Amino acid sequence: MNEVTLVATSKSIAHKTIQFFCCYDSQKHLVYLEANDLTHPSLVSQIHVVRLENHVPHVGCFFVMESGQKLFLPEKETKKAICVRRMSGNKTFCQGDLFLLQVKKDALKTKDAVATATLEITDAYLSLGYPGHGFGISKKASEKDKERLNLALAEEELTGAFHVLVRTKGSGEETSLLKERLNQRVDLLKEIIRRAESALHPTCLYQGKNRGQQFLDAFPIKEKEQEVTKILTDDPRLYEELKNMTYAKVLAPLYEDSSFSLGDLYRLQTSLKELTAKTVWMKSGANLVIEPTEALTVVDVNTAKASSKKDLFSVNMEAAEKAMEQLRLRNISGIILIDFINLKNKQEQQEVLKLLCREAEKDPVKVSVLGYTATGLVEITREKIHPSLNQVLTGNIYCGNI
Repeated sequence: MNEVTLVATSKSIAHKTIQFFCCYDSQKHLVYLEANDLTHPSLVSQIHVVRLENHVPHVGCFFVMESGQKLFLPEKETKKAICVRRMSGNKTFCQGDLFLLQVKKDALKTKDAVATATLEITDAYLSLGYPGHGFGISKKASEKDKERLNLALAEEELTGAFHVLVRTKGSGEETSLLKERLNQRVDLLKEIIRRAESALHPTCLYQGKNRGQQFLDAFPIKEKEQEVTKILTDDPRLYEELKNMTYAKVLAPLYEDSSFSLGDLYRLQTSLKELTAKTVWMKSGANLVIEPTEALTVVDVNTAKASSKKDLFSVNMEAAEKAMEQLRLRNISGIILIDFINLKNKQEQQEVLKLLCREAEKDPVKVSVLGYTATGLVEITREKIHPSLNQVLTGNIYCGNI
């Protein structure tokens, strides 16, 4: 297993307080990064009773939350949406109806926040969904654990109205402890539904994970077979939460050195400057030029200062690894086009694609390497869940040093 250190710290940037969750390898190399604007905290995973404003056939429903913020539910989700109070007995969707929904994606620029009709309570051990049915176990669980859990949990009455997924970490838990966790989450969801049915106006019924759980869930530690050897934070509140959670044994004392900040200790400012720069230099002397636009992101590979003796294949292989790292750390999503240096050898072209696919597996979100376009560009798509690093720091989609 690869040893990693988790670091949580905050910085004031452009009159905003930004919280950074960082994951470093044993060489203090930044592997994962998540940035959250505490001035405008994320609503993802919150469960709300919301009021219907409009239903557009074949598009979806538009709702308003307690705060006045808009929420959009895609048409494919509307059939399973839970209505808790109807204004009309004749219409399926009537302005003023109250629905119970969970926030799936935050609002971004001109786009409203996106909701889902399936309510989910998740942690490192279990994922509980409603409405639903069935029982599943992580594919990475051992056959012995799968057999044990299938016998112990599959016949449980409490799974009747819910969909239960036992995650990799949960598959190794004792059956009695897992049942206890499952019962707690079922009781929580039932209480949320009960309160929703008596609601008379939009309200938030579930705030989502606390900051400690958000911090630990920000990184695919178990999935990527990484071992957490140390956790550092300078946030007293977060520190108190982490003391009673997973990895408490490797939690270092609260960092309180005012003369040398935790961010300085891990060169966070330097990393942020590099991750918001347009040009990224590589060891060979070649570079990447990253150009985000409204529609897509273009990555151009240049030989730049690379030695003329350096073969193009090795430069492209280095660029492929660096490009995927930059997409992950900058949290760039949507359509990405990479313009590699032209390779005439078909086998070398395929080797570049294979490396991109291997690097994509390190990403905590879904990445699809679609292959070469007719013009020789490599097309990649990366799922959008949170705003990009640049959007969190500046609100601007274009690169520019902070």
